[in-house]
Amino acid sequence: MKLYELSQSYQDILDLAESVEDNQYLLETLETIEDEFNSKLENIGKVMSSLDADMDGIDYEIKRLQEKKKALNSNKANLKTYVENEMQKLGKRKVKTTLFTFGIQNNPPSLDIMDDGYIPKEFYEPQQPKLNKRELLKALKQGDVIKGVEIKQSEGLRIR
Repeated sequence: MKLYELSQSYQDILDLAESVEDNQYLLETLETIEDEFNSKLENIGKVMSSLDADMDGIDYEIKRLQEKKKALNSNKANLKTYVENEMQKLGKRKVKTTLFTFGIQNNPPSLDIMDDGYIPKEFYEPQQPKLNKRELLKALKQGDVIKGVEIKQSEGLRIR
């Protein structure tokens, strides 16, 4: 579906859907368009297809930017390691330049746990049990009866 296939009214709806966060205004605008019901649904489907295409493009761009950020972070870490190694080779713990000061210093103390079996229980945080809904649904579908739980079936619109 191409944007030029939309009538002007539905192009306006598309523009609204892309820029307005007030869904009620969008729905009220749709109500003002006087079309045959099937034609209205056809055009709404076109608007939704266009929004899907926009979201796909945004998802692609997000992924591309995340990959770029990951590469930049990696390059920064490599440069930091390089500088640290070079300073250590030269026996320098601190180097001052016009804009920056590079210094090698101790990091905060951290733990190296070799065997957590010896750690007293007081150092563990209690956690609430987490319900595995997928396994619960599977058990109910297999005929198990569990008090306080039942399978519900809802409906939803599918557009093909």
